[in-house]
Amino acid sequence: MVLRTLLDVLPIALLQAFWDREFFGNSREPFALTVAGSRLYVLTKPQDVSDAYKNTTTLSFDGFVQAMMRTFGSSKHCLKTMYNHVPHDPHRDDFPNPHYKSLAKLSRDLHIQQLFPGENLNHLGNKFANYFDECLALKEIASKRYARHTASSSTVVPLLTWSSDVFTMGGQRAYFGGLLEQIDPNMTWTFLEFDELSWQVLYQYPRFASRRMNVLKDKLIEDLEIYFGTAPEKRTGDAWFTKAFEHEARQRGIGTHDLATMMVTIYWG
Repeated sequence: MVLRTLLDVLPIALLQAFWDREFFGNSREPFALTVAGSRLYVLTKPQDVSDAYKNTTTLSFDGFVQAMMRTFGSSKHCLKTMYNHVPHDPHRDDFPNPHYKSLAKLSRDLHIQQLFPGENLNHLGNKFANYFDECLALKEIASKRYARHTASSSTVVPLLTWSSDVFTMGGQRAYFGGLLEQIDPNMTWTFLEFDELSWQVLYQYPRFASRRMNVLKDKLIEDLEIYFGTAPEKRTGDAWFTKAFEHEARQRGIGTHDLATMMVTIYWG
């Protein structure tokens, strides 16, 4: 793991050194670096980056996503199930899957269905609107832990902290209803602190070098595990996507802990 971390960081350091000396003549053409047998392709031209993201046929982010899932604690069974079509007994709540997509690919279709104009999208809009009505009241803003100065007609808050708080909680309520707040009233703050350290996930820092990040990550997973371990009838106000993704995962034999590890990445994204 330490070697993997060094291999992740070293090419970036080399790239910076090469770039500073205009090693490649600032041509902006794609190039590759080979370090300890690992090859890193570098794109510096915006059009090349855009083309790479659009090219889902020959370029795949599956390896990157699977590495993150392992970091979050997903089991081998979960990874195998997510990226392979798993036959299961038909159920009336199954999402149409005529092309036998894996759950990893099907989840994109579920996101699209959630955001398609209609009842599901209206749910998200109404949840956000209702929360904004609540959180934009001066009394509510003044009650925040990060409010710096409060007067009868004004309150001073750090804009980045306030906006991060508002949109994280708004998204949480829209997708999970109010139960997560009951399970852990500080979950959004746990997430915001985790988000500040999440670069350690991307670079796959070993646990001994990322203790605080892992404490926060484990707490988020614990909260979501409690959430998905709660009877569905007690989880009111959640989005269609949350219910649909859980159903599809459980149909494929994915357990509560693995479901929580996957949902953390969605919460994060």
